Amino acid sequence: FRERYMRLAGPNTARRFLQHCQDYIDCVSREAELREQGEVLDINSFTDLRRENSAIRLCFGLFE
Repeated sequence: FRERYMRLAGPNTARRFLQHCQDYIDCVSREAELREQGEVLDINSFTDLRRENSAIRLCFGLFE
């Protein structure tokens, strides 16, 4: 997958996709840390976290 994607995607698209991958991993890690600490976010913070954690940006990057 990676080889084909990097070959076919333009440099900006590939860079953006890789950034979305990193953002997703960071967000999932943050959610796991919060869960481990027993911390509950307010609704706005939770919504922001879930928006990034849903991987929708990552999915958009696949067909951009």
